[in-house]
Parts: sequence; C-alpha cells; structure tokens
Amino acid sequence: MKNAPVEIEIKLCATPAMLADLQSHPRLAGKGRSAQFISTYFDTKDRLLEQAGVSLRIRSASGKNEQTAKAMSLPCGTVHREEWTTPLTGKLPQIERFPDPIRARLHHILGLATIAPTSISQIKRLRRSVTAGDSVLEADFDTGTLRAGDQVETVCELELELVEGRLPDLLLLALDLPLGPDLQWSVVSKSKRCAWRSAAADHLARAAQPPVLSKAMNVAAGFRAIGWNCLYQLLANYPLVIATGHPEAVHQCRIAIRRMRIAFRIFRPCLPEAQRPRLNAGIKAAGRILGRARDLHVLQQRLRDADGFAGSQAVLAAVERALAQATHQAGDMLASSAFQRLLFETAHAIEVDHGPDQTGDGPLRPFAADILSQRHAPLLDADPRLDRLSRREIHRLRIQAKELRYSCAFFRSLWPRSGGKTFTSRLEELQDRLGRLHDLAVASRAADLLSPESDPILAAQIAADLECMLRADGVNRKKLLRQAEDALTDWRRARRWWMA
Repeated sequence: MKNAPVEIEIKLCATPAMLADLQSHPRLAGKGRSAQFISTYFDTKDRLLEQAGVSLRIRSASGKNEQTAKAMSLPCGTVHREEWTTPLTGKLPQIERFPDPIRARLHHILGLATIAPTSISQIKRLRRSVTAGDSVLEADFDTGTLRAGDQVETVCELELELVEGRLPDLLLLALDLPLGPDLQWSVVSKSKRCAWRSAAADHLARAAQPPVLSKAMNVAAGFRAIGWNCLYQLLANYPLVIATGHPEAVHQCRIAIRRMRIAFRIFRPCLPEAQRPRLNAGIKAAGRILGRARDLHVLQQRLRDADGFAGSQAVLAAVERALAQATHQAGDMLASSAFQRLLFETAHAIEVDHGPDQTGDGPLRPFAADILSQRHAPLLDADPRLDRLSRREIHRLRIQAKELRYSCAFFRSLWPRSGGKTFTSRLEELQDRLGRLHDLAVASRAADLLSPESDPILAAQIAADLECMLRADGVNRKKLLRQAEDALTDWRRARRWWMA
C-alpha cells in the first residue's frame, strides 16, 4: 500500500503523429517497457469528487485490480497530487480500504451520495526513464480510447512524471519539446473532455478559487502559491476555448490572465529580472486577444437585451460575425506554439528558486498588509463625484477597484478570523457598477471591435444604427454614475480587515 506519495506530473495532449514523433525525440530516448490496462473512473451524479479536486479510479491490468484516489496537493495542485493505491477484489471502489486521511476525506465529500462509473479508458502505454538536468523522470506515451456515456474520446498523451529531482528540470524539458497545436499542456480530466461534446459544456468553465496561504509562509512561498493558482485557472479553461469557443471559458481565461498580471506586479521582486519584460509582454498580448472576444460577446448580449432596439439586423449580424472571428482567433492563439511556451515559461518563473533575496525571504503577512494598503489608498482618495471624472479616469478607477478585489482574494486566507464580508461585498458592488459603465464605453467604440466590412454603404448604416442605440444610453449612464457614487461611499465606510 502506498502511503500517499506526492505525484509531480505534467500531461501533454498530442496528435497521433506528434506522439509517434516524440518517441524518437532525443530528449525522450531510451529503453522502454509496454503495458496495457483498463481504468474506470467514479464520481457522483453531481461530480462532487471532481469539484473537490479528487479523482477515484479502478485499474485492471494483467488480471489484477487496484483502486487509486488522487487529490490536488500543495504547493501546486496543478502538478502536485497526493496518491493512495490499494489492492481490490471487486468491481466497485472500497473506500474503507484506503488509509486516513483520504478515507475520511472521501466520506466527508461523498456523504450519503452514491458513486457510479463516469468514464472507462483502455490504454496502451510505453514507459521510458529519461533524465532532465539533475532529475530523473518517467515518460509515458499513452494511446487508446475513453468512453463517457455515449461519448468517445481518443486518448493520445505524453505524461512526464518526476521520479527524483526538481520540478524546474521537468518544466525545462517540456520547453525543449515541439509545443503547439499538436502538443498542448492539459490539466483537464478525461471525462470532462468527453463532456465538451454534450450539453454539459455550459458548466465546465472553472472560476477562480482563492489560494490557500499560511502565516508561516515567506513572500517567495506566497508568490509560488498564488502564481500556480492563477496558472491553474488558465490551464483549466483554455482547452475549452479551443474545443468549443465557449464564451464563459473565454471570460475565465481573461480573468486568469488579469489575476496573473496583478500577481506579477505584486511580487515583481520574486520574478527573474531578465524574464519580466518577456513574460509581461506575452501575458498582456494574450489578454488583449481574449479581451476583444469577451467585449464582443458583452456587446452581442447588450444588443439582444436592449429595450426597444429596433435597429436593422445588420448590426447584430456584424457583431456576431466579428465575435465568431475573434473567438476563432483566440482559440488559434491559445493553441499556438508561442502561447504553449508562454505557459511553461510562466510556470518555470513561478517555480524556480532565485536564491537568497531580502524581499522573498521576508514574512508574507506584513508584506500582504502593505500591498493591500497601497491598493486601498487610490480608491479612498478618489473624487466622490464621478460625474466630474473623464471616461479615462473612471476606467482607471475601475482597474484600481479590480486590482484591490483580486489582491484581497489572494491574501484573504492570511486573516481567517478578521471578518471582512462587508468590505468584500461593498467592493464587489462598486466594481460591478464601474463595470457596467465600462460596458457602455465598450459599446461606444463598437465600430473599432468589428471586422472591416467590405461594403462601405453597409458599414455606414451599421454605424448609424449603433449611434441611435447608444444615444438612448445617455440616461442609463447618468443613472449608473449615481449608483457607482453611492457604492463608492458605502465601501469607504467598511473596515479594513487586514488592519485587525
């Protein structure tokens, strides 16, 4: 019985031709051994295990069965997972055979809920032992099929597991591989990939979860936990954009990139100085492409919901054409070699040990309190009469509110007993009001978001229809300004929980 070793692994989805080529790649060369097995994955109808970051499977190979439970583990659930495996005699999981703490955790998650098979995979595996720097890894070349309900998914993956050594060596090895549309980093479960082809896609996008920090952490450890948390949100959503173009997945990818940019600004001294400009430029460019798709989706919804909008269908059709083009462009960008490399470059920058550093070695909680106070001050000093501010100044105020809100979410677990619900709810209300003003501003520059129209007469008519619609928004903007002023006033009365 394994005593919950921590598995450190990266999975790369490949095309069949790419996986065949990788078997002769010089970094993955060596003698191998083959195996075949069938794995059955279990969960409840409501996916309680998946939501808790836990997987439960039975694997059959060479006439023997074993059950395995895996759970996302600190410091980085993206690549770190605890693993428990026990022998099995039946066809259903026997939770009582697992040791604590996973047995108690499974009982807590499941309660009285019934588990059932969610997917079954049949895999052929070629395993090789390879070296990377001073580390030893196992490279598994997996091919086969996965069945979930009436959906069938082809499995073609390269799994790189760290046996001995350091995670940065594994990340550098991945950067030496031909990353791109045919070889992509994946943290998405096999059963979830099957669900993308069904109506279940509406609930597959994964929203941000707050990182778990402790008072014992130094600044460098806090950066590592928050950085991986942001990266996981991006990794969990970007394949859904590529596969389906789902608007919520686009939105979550954009949020993940915004959170990452804020984390990079907060922890700037913890990033390798030579890599900062390159990383920031790449992340900003990715956010800009996702932003256009997101803005067009918001505009599309606004046009559909507009009261009394009787403009020609040409306006909506033009927005929808531009949205389809922007979503396709976002998918191409996310699958590109440049973006796939950016993912691993970001992970390496988060994980690499930069050696002794005065800022990184300092305690996290005082550092966090200072950051929150710095983010708090500009909002506190803002002119309470928002109608006296320019659109650019209101936009900047919205960004400041967003940066404070994300920063609060990053550090909230460092003050578990200080309250702060009033502060958070009022800050969310302020950001929401300022966000609605931003949506109006996006609509006012809608012509810049649209793809160039080949017919100049049609383009002029679309611009006229949009102008008529936006003219009616004047009253709405005044109302939103008053609501935002009220929200700002209410928020200023809230107690700063990190000063407790």
